[in-house]
Amino acid sequence: MRRRTMLNLFWMLLAAHLVFSLGSGIFTIYSMFNDDVTSVLTQQCTNAAIDDITSEFCGNGMTVVKGIIIAFFVISWLFQLC
Repeated sequence: MRRRTMLNLFWMLLAAHLVFSLGSGIFTIYSMFNDDVTSVLTQQCTNAAIDDITSEFCGNGMTVVKGIIIAFFVISWLFQLC
C-alpha cells in the first residue's frame, strides 16, 4: 500500500511540473511575441550594433530567436509527455 501512495505522489508531482512548465512556457512565448518587448529588444540590439551586418541581423534575428524558443519549448514538452 505504501508503494502505491508513493507512485500516486510521483504522478501528481509530475503533472504539477508539467502544468508549471506549460504555464511558464506560454507566458515566455507570449512575452516574446508582444510587440512592445520585440521592439525594445530590437532597438537595444540596433543601438549596440557596430556595423551594418550586425544591424541587419538585429532586425531579422528576432524571427530566428522566436523560432528557436518555440522549438525549444515544444521539444521540452514532448519529452516531458513521453
